[in-house]
Amino acid sequence: MKKWSIKTKKEKTKKFKPPKQKVNRSFKEILKLNFLPLIFILYAVIVISIGAYLIIGDWGPSEASNISGGSDTTATLTAKQFLEDMTLDTDWATYTIIDYASLKTGDSVIIQDKITSILYNSELDATKITFQWDSGGETPPLNLYFAGDITATYGEEDTVKITLTIKRIQCTTYEGMSMDIEIFKEQWMTADDYKETLESDLQGFKPISPSYIEKV
Repeated sequence: MKKWSIKTKKEKTKKFKPPKQKVNRSFKEILKLNFLPLIFILYAVIVISIGAYLIIGDWGPSEASNISGGSDTTATLTAKQFLEDMTLDTDWATYTIIDYASLKTGDSVIIQDKITSILYNSELDATKITFQWDSGGETPPLNLYFAGDITATYGEEDTVKITLTIKRIQCTTYEGMSMDIEIFKEQWMTADDYKETLESDLQGFKPISPSYIEKV
């Protein structure tokens, strides 16, 4: 007698998977998510660059208030400030050294001040402009000679600015004095001319071209 058996199919159990939720993000939010790391990197680069510039770079003006001996310095000074920046070392017989504490060869200096006196010398064909800040006259003034007669253009109490360039020269006078001095390039001629005119009112220099002076 046959035995009947009933085979039942095993039901496969399905793992429960939660339904996917739709995430609704705006276009701006998507941009933020995609570009946020890039923005972070750019910000860091900018901060580092500014920090490096502040440490290494030349931050700040190079004018009168912050004279420096760096390359291509331009300083705006009064006549008094200019002379106070000068150092003189001499024995008045064998050597003379003139330096500027904050300026060097190739630097530009703008002397901006009020004219104390102005006088034309017909023999020299030059106009002497004087800047005097000491009312008692005890402090030596700054005298600059300009070519020709410019008294019709400039007068006492006029505020002017004179733009000149520092130059170092080295030579020996006829008396045997060694000269190592910083002067204005616009006044220089030659070593021989300097020796020839050293005892004159021009003190070894030529008058400056009027193109270097202007009213303020």
